Amino acid sequence: MSYLYLAEEEHSLIARVEAESTAKTGDTISLGVDLRKIHIFDAETEECVF
Repeated sequence: MSYLYLAEEEHSLIARVEAESTAKTGDTISLGVDLRKIHIFDAETEECVF
C-alpha cells in the first residue's frame, strides 16, 4: 500500500492506495470512495467522527 496526501482549497485528505499507483505530485486524479471503509476525523480534536 501507498499513501497519497491530497489538498484542494480548504480540504485535505490522505488516501491509502494500491502500491501500483502511478500518481505523483501535481497530478490531477479522480477518486472513488468506499463509504464502508472511510474514516473522517475532526481537525481540532483529531477524534474519528465517521
